[in-house]
Amino acid sequence: MAVLVDGQAEADIRGAVVGGNATMINALRVHTEGIGGDSHVQNSPLNTPELSIGPRRVVPLVVAGESHAGLKEMLEAQSKAPVARETDGMYLWLRDGGSAWTPRSAADHHVMDALSSEPSGLPYDQVIDSGLHKNAANRLLAVGVLGMAGFTPTDAMHVLGKDTRYETNAAELGAGLLARQSDRFGVRLAKDPIAISDQVYRSVAMKLAMAILAATFDYDDLPAAEVAGPLMTEALSRSATQRTGTLSVHVGVESPLVAVGAPAALYFPEVARLLRTDLIIPDHSEVANAVGAATGNVRLTTRVTVTAPRRGLFRVHSATEPKTFYELSGAQEFAEGAAREELGNKMALAGAETFDIENSWVLKEINVKNRPLFVEAVLTSTAYGHPLMNAT
Repeated sequence: MAVLVDGQAEADIRGAVVGGNATMINALRVHTEGIGGDSHVQNSPLNTPELSIGPRRVVPLVVAGESHAGLKEMLEAQSKAPVARETDGMYLWLRDGGSAWTPRSAADHHVMDALSSEPSGLPYDQVIDSGLHKNAANRLLAVGVLGMAGFTPTDAMHVLGKDTRYETNAAELGAGLLARQSDRFGVRLAKDPIAISDQVYRSVAMKLAMAILAATFDYDDLPAAEVAGPLMTEALSRSATQRTGTLSVHVGVESPLVAVGAPAALYFPEVARLLRTDLIIPDHSEVANAVGAATGNVRLTTRVTVTAPRRGLFRVHSATEPKTFYELSGAQEFAEGAAREELGNKMALAGAETFDIENSWVLKEINVKNRPLFVEAVLTSTAYGHPLMNAT
């Protein structure tokens, strides 16, 4: 997510934030959030809301059902069981090449031995029967030794008929298994597969809306942590349900949303409604990320400052040592040349051997006894170029 100004994502002088710490390396002001069609949807009865979406990624049931014969049998058997279990709808298998992994513990041995005997995979509860085995499975999933299928937003969209790429039976069974699980009061999560899938759809939209609000808070230099506060949560909740109250509370974004990627048309109409804004989905948005990777350009910016130690003397502060001139025009010419050289070196490192440069000057002067006094001039030079693509 990024705020676009004149078609460009702005840079952040604080740099990319890693582990909550600003790196102070100039970077685009972009925010990321791990929400996708393959996010694992689970019941979290001790939390509010009860549905947990992600951050773990799994293979959607509709996808895994086409290549793992035992998955549908598991879903049908669990649907007939009298008692719901939190592991219902979860299926494990050993990935190609996974058998070459050297187990690190007895728990690793247990999980891998169980799945080695069943190439198509096994229900999660037939492999994992202790906390040690669960931890081992999580480690093996993280390093790519195991694969796991579970109910996902992609499955929910198939149940709702908004996505029709795969046969829906596995998704409907998985939705039914999730719907019959209980919340913290012992009440079913939903009455049927349609209702629980609609909850998943709206929960994903809510998470996306919260992530966008956090990005806009940061852009406006507001504390992003406040997005999770009660007023923000209540405002979005009222947008979602159209509920009113004695308190009038609303939240949204002023700019329209521009959504790209395959799921854009599925989720973002609801996100735009929650944020009380317009939505733009460009033509062929489903392949925008791939096209962007192939046709994207390189944009680099540098700044050079010219100061005046005294009247009639102009000093250029560039990447090299300061250089002094007696004419402003000479200082500006040198500054533009220094910026061009610096950007040329950086563009070459970025893979763009040909590029264009735009220069913009901001001059600051004050009047002293009716005479203009030069204070400083700041040059902003921006280079635009296309990276060379290897012909294969």
